[in-house]
Amino acid sequence: MITQRPGYGSEGKVFVAVSNFRTLRLSPGFRTCLCSVVFEPSLPEEAAGQRRRVIEQNKQEVLAATKSADLICTGGNVYLLSRDEEGFEGEVVLDLQMNHQRENDEGRELQDGEDIKGYRVTIKAKREVRIEDEMLLNEDERTYFNIIINRALRDSRLQQIGRYHYDTMKPLKVDCSPPLHLIPGYFTSVQVCEYGPALMYDVKHRIVQEKTVAEVMNEILQANAYNGKTNDEKKFLLEQLLIKKVVITRHTQPWNMYIIEGIEMDMNPLTSTFERREGPITHQDYFLEQYNLELSPVRMPMLRCSRRKRDVFLPADFCFMTGLTDQLKGDYRVMNAISQYTRMLPRARFEKGNEVPRKLTDGKSREVLENWKIEVAENSLECEGRQVETAKVRVMTSNHDLEAVQRGDGHTAGAEVNWNRVNFPHLIQKNVVGFQTNPGFQRWVLIHTARDQPLVPRLIDALGEELIKKNMRAEPPKIIEINAVSPEEFKNEMIRELKQLPSRPDIILVILPRQNTDEIYAIIKAEFCTGEMACPSQCIKAATIDKKGAQAAAKLFDQMICKQGGFLWGLNAPQTCRTMVVGVDLNTTGGRTIASFAASFNYSYTKYFSHCTWIRSREDAAEPLALFLHRALDNFRDNFEEARGPVEEKRYPNRIFIYRDGVSEAAKQLLKDFEIQSVLNRFTNLDNEWAKEVEFAYVLVNKKIHQRFGIKPTPEMLQNRGRGGRGNAPREDLTNALPLTIFDSGVTASDKFDFFISHQEVTQGSVTPTHYDVLYWKPGNMSVDDLQRLPPSSPCSTRTGPGPSACPPPSCTPQSSAPCTRR
Repeated sequence: MITQRPGYGSEGKVFVAVSNFRTLRLSPGFRTCLCSVVFEPSLPEEAAGQRRRVIEQNKQEVLAATKSADLICTGGNVYLLSRDEEGFEGEVVLDLQMNHQRENDEGRELQDGEDIKGYRVTIKAKREVRIEDEMLLNEDERTYFNIIINRALRDSRLQQIGRYHYDTMKPLKVDCSPPLHLIPGYFTSVQVCEYGPALMYDVKHRIVQEKTVAEVMNEILQANAYNGKTNDEKKFLLEQLLIKKVVITRHTQPWNMYIIEGIEMDMNPLTSTFERREGPITHQDYFLEQYNLELSPVRMPMLRCSRRKRDVFLPADFCFMTGLTDQLKGDYRVMNAISQYTRMLPRARFEKGNEVPRKLTDGKSREVLENWKIEVAENSLECEGRQVETAKVRVMTSNHDLEAVQRGDGHTAGAEVNWNRVNFPHLIQKNVVGFQTNPGFQRWVLIHTARDQPLVPRLIDALGEELIKKNMRAEPPKIIEINAVSPEEFKNEMIRELKQLPSRPDIILVILPRQNTDEIYAIIKAEFCTGEMACPSQCIKAATIDKKGAQAAAKLFDQMICKQGGFLWGLNAPQTCRTMVVGVDLNTTGGRTIASFAASFNYSYTKYFSHCTWIRSREDAAEPLALFLHRALDNFRDNFEEARGPVEEKRYPNRIFIYRDGVSEAAKQLLKDFEIQSVLNRFTNLDNEWAKEVEFAYVLVNKKIHQRFGIKPTPEMLQNRGRGGRGNAPREDLTNALPLTIFDSGVTASDKFDFFISHQEVTQGSVTPTHYDVLYWKPGNMSVDDLQRLPPSSPCSTRTGPGPSACPPPSCTPQSSAPCTRR
């Protein structure tokens, strides 16, 4: 694994950027001891809050017994702060009492069992927490900083739910129907940058519906005519729609978040009991006694939720749904109302995020940081961003362009394209596109049901107009009518008809019926992507043809071209040597993990060799990846294509990039020890001499991050007003980073080789960059600029939409992630 940054990039136009980082400074003159804590009678490991309250309510007694200046209890451990050089050693045994009365949202005292409960607590020193080098913090030392920051934020009356801190006292009411609330909050994390430890913070909102789980259950059952159904049938129906949903209970402070793991039809809060010290009590009586809350008389089933390492049973009446349903996501008015709060331009987002350092330097939070000798910088950390020169995009606007590509004049063919998505749709949908080798639409099939027969002439006429418009010759399709509606019957009849064809079709177009649309789509893709009838396929809903007609046919036509080996546009990225780009994507669902691999084998990174396989866990991809690379390298050697087409010289690539979806910090060493080593061994077994010369980079990619960058506008940017927070703004304002801007200094660590890239243009809100972490680099003649040049440009070669996307190189998404999702 890389332990020192090999260098920085130098290409591109430089901009000054402001980040959402504040540097932290740790003053000397104190010692911190990490201690274990044991309670008698024992408290379960998952009762971290109760363990913490026992220690904090008796804080002064603990400090006196341990001769410490301050403490922080995490539930399982206690950090003790000592002013002298000796610090705490050994162990102490204390008899502590806990007052079980606490306040709810209205300030009313609540009682949980006995008023006073005694515990014998043993605090034993484990080790000293010693920060030897602030520039190189390990995982434990970063955790230490995070614990102190979390404690300070808790004292500022922010409620921690998961990894976020929410201001539950100030919910925002969204003006929409149905009513929604947004809980403003923040994400915080201590990172290591070039200047040492730094606090990274970002704005986060939690959407809370005013609808309880009980109301959702009633809606589900009524919509599915539940009368006469057995409990098992109801349970299956409810769990199918509610399992893994996140809910919030609001009867305690702080609010608690749970994940629904099951519906217990045999339990209801009116009669089901649980044990307390005083004896069994029903859930109904408990909530009435403790929180003065009454349950509805309807006997609703209980929710079985996960909480740390145990199951918790909750009444559905007091659990509120979070997030958005598909119906709400499809409601433009609801989404527009929410966006008024969540889509913030860079200046507004940074000002909102700056509430975090302001809270840390005020009141009790300030006392916590002063006690633990941590100082937060007054200003946000600035860094440099470099907008690299974009590789030209080749759009087929005439037959001359296609001929130029086939001659190898790739760097001059095609039209200039604006990377901010303005003129992409115009060029793609209204001009010529081309096939580089064999033409398409020579042997193609159109499949439909009997009910959708009237749509067939309309669709064929619309596709014919596209062929004429783009000067392409085609044969009429073979039309197959299916007289089945159920998915299984539809598949069987379709396969039976296709087996009677004299040869394999170039592509199969399916009009999806209005009934069982999703099921039929899934079974078609499973058959044509992974079954014996492997063939390019394209699906379109019958309702889409009815609604959009020719407009839908134009976009459908473009997708069919790509799936037959043609291209709408390509990336002009001249290769100084043969290069193969490999993407690795893993998806886990239902306890199973599928790994998907894709490897390019042409000069413009538009053709991929791919494979999917099931693995035991996300850490077991080493052997499947090595086996796939063996096959992919053989395919590259035999089928590599340049602009003119396949080349005669058969040899392996000179340069290989592997882009792997992100993993945790703890798993990175496992990747180096097993996955990367397995790849290197496979190279050696394949060709020892070639393995010594090949240039190789292994890069982790993570686009779900919280880092943000705001660019200080230059006079040139101020003159060119644009959307997305750029253009004619005040000189002191911040704007979004321009597309293809690289950030590799300031906010990156000196012991890692990582960088951020802002790939795409956004029209609203603040742009989110993508993080690249190079775990292994065998450069040869490859420079840092060579490594950083490919990721900024390649997202524009994806076919999912016009213009550069937020995704990393095309091998990561969609070429490798799409098969994962389908499987």
